[in-house]
Amino acid sequence: MPIKTKQITSEVVMAIAHRNLSWLRTLHWLALVGQALTIAITVWILKIQLYLPGLLACLVFDAALTLFIYFRSKRLQAQQAHLCSGVLLVSYTLTLTLMLHWSGGVSNPFATFYLLHIALAAMMLPWRFTLSLAILTILAYASLFTGLQSLGFSPTPKVVIPAQLQFPGMLLAIGLTGASLAWFIDGLRRDLLQREVALRLSQERLAKEERFAGLATLAAGVAHELATPLGTIAIICRELEHNIQAQAHQEEWAEDAQLIRQEVERCRKIIDRLNADATNDLGVKNDIFTLQELAQSLLEEVSPKVRTRVQYTIAPDIAERSLEAPQRALLQALATLLKNAAEADHSLHPVQLAVKLWHEGSFEGVAFIIRDQGQGIAPDIMKRLGEPFLTTKPPGQGMGLGLYIVRLFAERLRGKLEFENPPTGGCEARLILPFSLPA
Repeated sequence: MPIKTKQITSEVVMAIAHRNLSWLRTLHWLALVGQALTIAITVWILKIQLYLPGLLACLVFDAALTLFIYFRSKRLQAQQAHLCSGVLLVSYTLTLTLMLHWSGGVSNPFATFYLLHIALAAMMLPWRFTLSLAILTILAYASLFTGLQSLGFSPTPKVVIPAQLQFPGMLLAIGLTGASLAWFIDGLRRDLLQREVALRLSQERLAKEERFAGLATLAAGVAHELATPLGTIAIICRELEHNIQAQAHQEEWAEDAQLIRQEVERCRKIIDRLNADATNDLGVKNDIFTLQELAQSLLEEVSPKVRTRVQYTIAPDIAERSLEAPQRALLQALATLLKNAAEADHSLHPVQLAVKLWHEGSFEGVAFIIRDQGQGIAPDIMKRLGEPFLTTKPPGQGMGLGLYIVRLFAERLRGKLEFENPPTGGCEARLILPFSLPA
């Protein structure tokens, strides 16, 4: 299933828009706490009179608007999330102007926060909005000189910040502004680094799929081209065998003709298997099913010879949990692993298949663990398992594409395929998949 570039691009834009909005909310919650502490210290410790009703009204309005957008932003599209970020920045600029007006005006050192809003807009939003916000900021800052009395915003009483507090206040304001910018830019840098890593992994996965698509095309073409001449040879050999058997004392010729026909049939089986493996589309439709339902379908997928040896156990806590994956492709992948495990142990010991909950960091999924009691896998082969056309089976019994297809299937579902030689002997294969596909 080819990667859809436009869909991935829209998903990335959506993720960036929501991440920026989340960062902006977090940063402003910290700013609200800092503003509240500053007001408390100014009024009750420094004994400077401020217009508390207006200041508290600005804090409450900013908090209410931030909460409202937080609850609304979970279902927003990328453009709507950008719009919400813009609304918040405009609101914060206007309320900052009012708070400065009621707490010293242009003499208040925290006017440097204007620059923080413009810098955030430049990093998150289109340049047109940044330019508009810069013009709004200039007008808002100019209003601190002309006063807002004409609009009814008069400070009561008039606030005068002592001269000895100007220098410490400016240092504190610049430090907070710089720290806020550094925090936001560092988060943006880490996010870009993670996305670069994810992009490289996607490119590697796409390259693997393209190489496999080429192999599949080549294999299908070879199978198609050889099927006709081999079929003709088989018919001629059968007729030749019958004609020779009709004559007396030609037993050796009959055996040679029979051997030719057997080898032709062997070639046809190899081609059929190559065609089936190479053209397997790994499933293109995602199904939702419980692991218990999967267990019932799996026993019907494997051959009767393998079915009698499988010991299937599933953890009770996940038996009824749902899994989102192409069910048919998953059944084929598990059947391939069970078949390989059965063929690795000729002593007819049971092949164990355990289904367990799998946690690894923030990853939560399901692990299908297949264990045999054979000789294990040599270290040099273990490193190469999953490569195309790598097989340890005798000639004519395998093309080496089965594990490659299973690994490719796991990677497409953001899972993985692992192998290990347990201390108790044999080999353990783990097919690990997430419960649902990533958004």
